[in-house]
Amino acid sequence: MKMFKFILMISLAFLPNFASFAATTQQQLQDQAEQLVLSQLESGADTRIEIDVAEIDKRTHIIECSSNFNLRLTQTKIRRSNSVLVTCADDINWRVYIPVRVSILKPAIVVREHIAEGQLLSSSNIKREYLAESKVRGDYYQDIEGLEGARVKRKLRPGQLIKSRDLCIVCEGDPITIEVVGTGLSISTDGTALNDGTIGDRIRVINNKSQRKINAFVVASGLVKIHLQ
Repeated sequence: MKMFKFILMISLAFLPNFASFAATTQQQLQDQAEQLVLSQLESGADTRIEIDVAEIDKRTHIIECSSNFNLRLTQTKIRRSNSVLVTCADDINWRVYIPVRVSILKPAIVVREHIAEGQLLSSSNIKREYLAESKVRGDYYQDIEGLEGARVKRKLRPGQLIKSRDLCIVCEGDPITIEVVGTGLSISTDGTALNDGTIGDRIRVINNKSQRKINAFVVASGLVKIHLQ
């Protein structure tokens, strides 16, 4: 009976150390899984990446791996939902899967408050937010610069992503400045827009002085540019 109590006391004495080892190793494996996924990702200068590593179930038996744990992705390409496989050469039958979720966020301009048709955009009614890549498909804007003063073509609700079809940076009938640029040359004159257009669009404009109709590229609200070759 005394021998049984002695063995039991020794076993209980080791329990805290084992629990501490398991918790530390679990955290290390989770950190390594995160770094593995990060190493497979490429992001632009203005892109944010959020990684959510699931906690390993505390009931999972973590072995002592003298040969070091091996971590690898179970798929060839990073997706929103991923799985990292952990193995150890000491025990070929032991393995743990760690789920890892990846969110790639990109900057986009969204509506801050209700905007009525015909209303002009300003920093008070639009803002820049980082949204999940899956939500910013299509022709959208990443910077407020150049959008202020644009006219809205339809009602927009708070949180809505602003796309080029929703507005005109230069609208038909708007008074505009026509800027002609070339090597060592820069001339500006007043004109009128004959079409709607957003940044980068090529539209028809008329020179108010000469009444000549020409094509120009929309640069900003009230400004179009012609590049001479």
